[in-house]
Amino acid sequence: MLKEIVYIVNGDGSICEQEFVLQATNMKGRWKKFRDEVERRGGRVIDSDNEDYQEVKSKYQNQSKMAQSKVKSVQATGSWSSQHGLMYKFEYEFEDGTVMVANHKTETGNFKVGDLVDYEVTKDNEYGKQGKVSKPQETPQSTQHSTYSRPDNSDAILYQVCL
Repeated sequence: MLKEIVYIVNGDGSICEQEFVLQATNMKGRWKKFRDEVERRGGRVIDSDNEDYQEVKSKYQNQSKMAQSKVKSVQATGSWSSQHGLMYKFEYEFEDGTVMVANHKTETGNFKVGDLVDYEVTKDNEYGKQGKVSKPQETPQSTQHSTYSRPDNSDAILYQVCL
């Protein structure tokens, strides 16, 4: 039996970690089908033989994770011009204790006290935490999974492809 941790780099740049398991019979053919299916869906499989394996593994381990909390307080703290137009800066405090700054394109902001939101801290430096605040999603894109199994189940091959 072949058992290996592989990383799948999706078309949007998100990275998923998957355990790939194969029975000894016809491993090369099934491995090729797995890779082809991931590529057909716009992804790329990085296995331990790939020169980018350690770099992709490190990026996966360090990629930001979304958190979810209710907005405890929010206040506008100014505006600034960016390449995307005028941006409005807001300081958020969440019920989980996180305080951070996020930018929005609207003067009134996108969220109010009591709203359940997803947030991601993208910077944490001497000026504080900065990041993104968005409407909650049931399943973040980077953790969605679809399952594929051989129709005849003769060798009980099952793997997941994250997209």
